[in-house]
Amino acid sequence: MRVQFGWHLDGAHWPETLDGAIHGLGDAVVGPEGLLGLLESCLGLGRPDVPPVLRVAQFLARLRAVDDGARFFSASLAADGWAVAALILGWRDALVEAGWSGEDPNGGERLSTLATAERSAAGPLAPGRADRLRALLDELAGLLPQPPALPISELRLATPAGLLPPGWRLLLERLAGAGVRILPCKEGGKEGDALGDGDLAALGRRLAGDRSAGADGDGRVTVLEADDEWMAAEVVAGWLAARPDLNHQVVIVRDQRTTLLDEACRRLGLPRAGGAGRSPWRGAAQVLPLAFAALWEPLDAHRLMELLTLPQSPIPSGVAETFADALVEAPGIGGPAWQEAWRTARERRRGRLEARGLSGKELERRLAAEERDWRGWLDSARFPETEGVPVPAAVALCGRVAAWARGRAAPRPGTRPGNRDAGRDEMLDTVADQAETMAAVVAACGMPRLSRPQLDRILDMVIADGVAMPAGGAEAAAWATVDDPGQLWGPAGTVLWWGFVDPVAAQPAIPWSNAERLALAGVGCLPEPAGARLAREAWAWRLPLLNAVDRLILVRPRRIAGEVTAAHPLWHEIEPALARCPPLSASAALAVDRLTLAGRTLVRKEMEPGAPPLPRARWGIPAGAVAVPDRLSATSLERLLGCPFAWVLHHVAGIRPGVLRAIPDGSRLLGSLAHAVLVELLTERPDWTPEAAAARAAALFDRLLPALAAPLLRPGLGLEMERARVGVAEAARRLVALIVEAGLRVRGCEVAVETELDGVTLEGRIDLLLETAAGAPVVLDLKWSGSDKRRRQEIAEGRAVQLAVYGRLVGGEMGPAVPAGYMMLAQQRLLACAPAPFPPHLHVPGSDLPAVWRAAWSGRLAALERLADGDIRAAGIPDGDGPGSDEPVGLTLEPPCNFCGYGRLCGVGSVGA
Repeated sequence: MRVQFGWHLDGAHWPETLDGAIHGLGDAVVGPEGLLGLLESCLGLGRPDVPPVLRVAQFLARLRAVDDGARFFSASLAADGWAVAALILGWRDALVEAGWSGEDPNGGERLSTLATAERSAAGPLAPGRADRLRALLDELAGLLPQPPALPISELRLATPAGLLPPGWRLLLERLAGAGVRILPCKEGGKEGDALGDGDLAALGRRLAGDRSAGADGDGRVTVLEADDEWMAAEVVAGWLAARPDLNHQVVIVRDQRTTLLDEACRRLGLPRAGGAGRSPWRGAAQVLPLAFAALWEPLDAHRLMELLTLPQSPIPSGVAETFADALVEAPGIGGPAWQEAWRTARERRRGRLEARGLSGKELERRLAAEERDWRGWLDSARFPETEGVPVPAAVALCGRVAAWARGRAAPRPGTRPGNRDAGRDEMLDTVADQAETMAAVVAACGMPRLSRPQLDRILDMVIADGVAMPAGGAEAAAWATVDDPGQLWGPAGTVLWWGFVDPVAAQPAIPWSNAERLALAGVGCLPEPAGARLAREAWAWRLPLLNAVDRLILVRPRRIAGEVTAAHPLWHEIEPALARCPPLSASAALAVDRLTLAGRTLVRKEMEPGAPPLPRARWGIPAGAVAVPDRLSATSLERLLGCPFAWVLHHVAGIRPGVLRAIPDGSRLLGSLAHAVLVELLTERPDWTPEAAAARAAALFDRLLPALAAPLLRPGLGLEMERARVGVAEAARRLVALIVEAGLRVRGCEVAVETELDGVTLEGRIDLLLETAAGAPVVLDLKWSGSDKRRRQEIAEGRAVQLAVYGRLVGGEMGPAVPAGYMMLAQQRLLACAPAPFPPHLHVPGSDLPAVWRAAWSGRLAALERLADGDIRAAGIPDGDGPGSDEPVGLTLEPPCNFCGYGRLCGVGSVGA
């Protein structure tokens, strides 16, 4: 067996076989991981893989066991134990790879502490790559001078032996002693030799140290510069499509993500390069982090909403929709909306189970089991971030995620083996593996509780690799791809280096002082210096240039994902040699119809420009398609008079905005909370004094806050929350003072009223219904907004439809006008439509509510007649010469475009508007 070994050859590589032939049966091209696995198999040392994150947890337990409060890491361990354990474990592994066997070299407190941790009995430490390397070295040393019967006859180096770390050089010596023939890198040639001719050869000489070497501009080297990835991807995809020659080998070095290049290739009918094949942001992969995010007190309502609305949520879609609606109404847990959601969810689920034929005890048993499962996700215990989550609770949550993912990944009963749904869902299997790993890591940390920063760090490591993208992997193509320049270890026809910019891969710092290095050297441990690592990386960067036989294309976007990029370090070495090869601008390449680039001709044709959809003021539908509603509320009447198009979409078509965007914040959030506080305040007792009302409102604010406005409890919002508490208390004081001053008493809060009118049920829910000493009704609607300007204008211009409807509902058709007004809570100001019973200075002249009601009801009839004829008007768009442009009958309101979610459908605010 022959083996090609290079430091960067784990994963994709080119050539794919030892000699570049089509097949390589019995040969192997491997990197460090591959060589370790191969030798372990030969010597019987193989063992199951251990996730690196689990080793960090195990090492953290060891550090905690030896920490007496005076260690060099004690203060940092208390602040962020996970980061400290990951850092020191890296130090420990580097020492083991360099030859440290765990003894104390008498080199100071840090090395002595590491030796103590190495001997700790706090628990096992799973072997990492360094431990596996030392085990192999020990095994090979124990078998000498009787060499083992290794099946490897020849090991060729793709990385110079002098650039390998000391431990790996020792492995090569042991393999040579075991009878394996070691062939040096680039046998028979100089390490700076280039395989290509002309300009490629000039670059090779330059890299070999010839400062006078320069390119002549023969076209073999092309530098493509672009303002961003988009432009670079368009040109590169066009070049790949220009002449697909199966006999001409192209190798793409994917040194940056290829998402945009893949998209450009797809548009041209080309395969994907596939440099973005995994992501931690896939839907199911978010269940674990979102479940942990919903575990904390105060509740993060946004994260809970995301958990409910995931495409693969652990909550059934119908049930999840119910709770999502409850969060929209009141973003918290435990309030009336949340309890009503539980009742609605149970009834919906009961109906579905009954439709499947379940009944009696079996139905109740199944329903109870499912409800327990839902409560595990939604109503489980939550823990303050300052105290952390108990480890058993975290392990249980991981188990719940793993069980859900395994259950969802299993083939459905009754599916045939050939069916595409019969196989397991690999993404869900990965999610289950991540959850099980997370449980093992949390349990291995040796801590009773884990803080949120610690859990977040662990999660970052556990889910870092993500899960496979369904449309992100490489596809079969006429070209080959590698992920790192060091993986291009042999000849290639044309090399295209995608993302030839600074890789910004931070090299780990060498933590040891000179005294510590001398002490380590005394026990046979020789840590690799930083310069050796950089030299090995610099060698890898040169390989695409040295192995390009025909052409080299370097793609340099100036921005990636909006961030300015820096030149690749290799560019500073080769730039002087390319004085006669000016870079090609991608913008210039895209501006011409025909361009010769790197031996291929790119032809571009101008596309016919398309016109964006124009805003439409009128939409025609078949007559009679819109049924006359049998129920109307004040809100729906306002929408109908303001914009019939929006009314049809909302009340007839049932189109709703996405719930993720609907969690209230700002004024909406505070308005809901203030409304609930005042309703409960005045329901508890109708005869408050202003001072007592303010004090009680502040207490109710604190009690209702987690259930109705949990986002205000997020860290960093303490000032906003305190201002809201004071604002609500002052609003209660002012409202009660006005009620007392006017000699009124509270008849009811959230009073539901309705009446039959012209065959239609008119309904409403009055926030606060008061009455005079004579029993006459007075209506107040509670509002919270940043300004009272809009409501003041409504009254002054005779457009207060909501108050007019409420007055009609409680006053009847023939009764006297009912006094009404808006109580603006944020401003502690009353806007009254009548000069009595409230003080005259609060009266906003302009509204005759009975007249407003008659105009609104007449306008409703006219609007419905137009809808019945199939004429739908989008009121926010000017109507030029469309049909039905007669003067409106009755009251029409200003289009609610500033508050409407349907603007993308009618065209308000679009390009053509």
